[in-house]
Amino acid sequence: MREDRSNALLWDLALPSNHLIKSDLAVVMEDKFPKFKFHYLVLPWEDIDNQYQLQLRHIPLLEEMRRLALAMVKRVASKQCPEDRFLMGFHMKPTKRRLHLHCFSQDYVSGLMKSADHWNGFMTGYLMSVDDIIRELQETGSVARRSESVIAEQLRTPLKCNQCNFQPLYMSLLKQHLQTEHQRYA
Repeated sequence: MREDRSNALLWDLALPSNHLIKSDLAVVMEDKFPKFKFHYLVLPWEDIDNQYQLQLRHIPLLEEMRRLALAMVKRVASKQCPEDRFLMGFHMKPTKRRLHLHCFSQDYVSGLMKSADHWNGFMTGYLMSVDDIIRELQETGSVARRSESVIAEQLRTPLKCNQCNFQPLYMSLLKQHLQTEHQRYA
């Protein structure tokens, strides 16, 4: 029987040794399955499953989550991975319980970046920006759940390098290409 990993973030959150930076509202932890050289998650202390449960009153929480992510970036950024080479956002269809903001370097060099779904989960509109979530909350008071067809469309997007116009048919070719691209920026 397969283990239910949907609560894994809650288990990790309960261990203070996992907390890299924290405030009264949220905490930064390393992603246990990083798809990038630097990959962090920012989770609120408040029990919120995902962005679709957010309300207008949560905008200060989102701003604090972004602030903590940026503080983590400042801590780990270097000449090899400058601050402007980091992104952050929420997956359209999170697989883990507890709202979590991904914050990651744009090197995409990881043994755990294995599939087109992994790639497109971070390189397409499937990754919802903090600014877009805040704007939607300000305009409508909530975040509309994205349809399965919109989610599938994002995940089926043809592969494309994030640093040039290379469009491989297979993830293995993209990974080889990214190793070359990463060497140029290292």
